[in-house]
Amino acid sequence: MRLLIPFMLLGCSEYNVKQLCVDKSNGFDIEEVSVLQDAAGYAFTRDAVIMDFDGGSFAADEGWRVISVEVMAMIPTWYFDMYDDSDLLSIEVYDAADPYEATPWVVTQRITKSDWEWRAIILPDDAAVAGQTLDFEQTRAWVRFDFSEEIPESGMTSNQYLVSVAWNSYGTPAVGYSNFNLACDKNWTDSGSGFILNSTTAGAQECSWPMLRLEIETRRYEDDC
Repeated sequence: MRLLIPFMLLGCSEYNVKQLCVDKSNGFDIEEVSVLQDAAGYAFTRDAVIMDFDGGSFAADEGWRVISVEVMAMIPTWYFDMYDDSDLLSIEVYDAADPYEATPWVVTQRITKSDWEWRAIILPDDAAVAGQTLDFEQTRAWVRFDFSEEIPESGMTSNQYLVSVAWNSYGTPAVGYSNFNLACDKNWTDSGSGFILNSTTAGAQECSWPMLRLEIETRRYEDDC
């Protein structure tokens, strides 16, 4: 999606017309690098993944930012009809690869069934071995968290940034988790005592990341959008 905003630059003898081109694009899609294996939620826990962005250089009044994060919410099928829309889930975005180097933007919302499109699934046979859940029959939905009113249009600055899922005191709802096939040195977890980079404890092992999809917005002045 592209938005065009006219902008006039005064030259020596004439006006050079530039347009502020606003582009929205896929920043990350977990389903392009891994597959769903597990459903997990952890009370008072944050689980974060380092994301990369390389958009080149930006001039003044240009920039980039995360505008939305989607996370796969999971409810056991046996419990779905009884679910009372009471759970809160938060997504945090840090303008740094280290959570101790930035204050996050945070969006918290109540997970309301009627707001999202749910689909019944069956987790793979080895989910309980590799992960946490004992409920193989799940109902899932991609839940969107809108950051367009949180992260300013002036944008973000780091070419690596963190996206974190944060649970309430009950650790519900669960979220989908990928196979254990992704880098632990890009996965931070805070179990209540502060963030720890998982490669410092898991070593050469591979980690399971929450199922996330990201949308990025870039803003540039161009001759023609």
